[in-house]
Amino acid sequence: MNSKTVLFLTLLVISGVSSQPILEKGIYKISEISMNVTKEGFVSVEERVVVNGSSASILLIKNVHDLRILDSEGNSLQYDSKIIDNKRLVTFYLREPQKGQEIEILYGTQYLTSKIADVWRIEFCSTATPRYTIVKINFPENTRITSLEPINLFWTPLKNSLWLYPQISNFCFNSTYRYGDKGDLIIPKPTTTTTLSSEPLPPNNNLYIAIILLIFVVGFLSFIYKKRSKKVAVEQESRQDVRDTEGEERRVNPSIINMLNENEKRIVDMLKKHDEEITQAYIYKTTGIPKASLSDIMKKLEQRNIIYRRKDGRTKWIKLKEWVFD
Repeated sequence: MNSKTVLFLTLLVISGVSSQPILEKGIYKISEISMNVTKEGFVSVEERVVVNGSSASILLIKNVHDLRILDSEGNSLQYDSKIIDNKRLVTFYLREPQKGQEIEILYGTQYLTSKIADVWRIEFCSTATPRYTIVKINFPENTRITSLEPINLFWTPLKNSLWLYPQISNFCFNSTYRYGDKGDLIIPKPTTTTTLSSEPLPPNNNLYIAIILLIFVVGFLSFIYKKRSKKVAVEQESRQDVRDTEGEERRVNPSIINMLNENEKRIVDMLKKHDEEITQAYIYKTTGIPKASLSDIMKKLEQRNIIYRRKDGRTKWIKLKEWVFD
């Protein structure tokens, strides 16, 4: 082994390059990964990828059922698969090779979920296109999310669904959830648990009980007084804030801004300055972004649930969704 080979392998180790990008070939970008979870833990997966060339390879989980690969016209494609490092490497062949063709990869599996008592767990890892791929997880009704990791994920809760936005190419997440709890999906915030003493009150000690009751009454009255005082102060402060901040712009959540590219940030910044809808034509004339690129950006922002778009004749109206504001 010569010195150049040693240097190349050393650089690979230092940069953290895994075998996955080497095995996967021909994939230009991954648009969307949708997962439909049943109450029995079975998951139907649909991956949408854009490929270049006459063939492409992608890594899936080892155990899959009913694997199908469809081209942009819904035709089934031939493929080969083999197991490598506990993953399934699937190579498929396009009938009519063309640049930028979208392919659907469909399969089912019971190996993404597990269960302990009444708590389910779902774990998933995949290659992703940072700041482009959307991972959509659809749960049955009355599902309650109890945890989601890693904690720095960008996500949007929807009705019976959770949308994740990968920021790295080697994307992994895990989540625990339960069925049967009424209400929307909730991702709980960290809480502090207070442990109460189980030692009983001394028997036949009326004075001790009277003191406890007196302390309780005084504390309750103090709480009511402070609550009313705080309410008055908040109302006064709110009125003052309205006077002080009149005419100021609302602030978009920084976590939303962090996952946008420069052109997307320009558009979001423009939209936040307008309370009402503005036209896509106005955005085009103001920003100078080419029409084709602007159309792609709008579609991407709409898929991420960041903007609302409606069409009135030939006019397209754009507005930011309310949830993006702090």
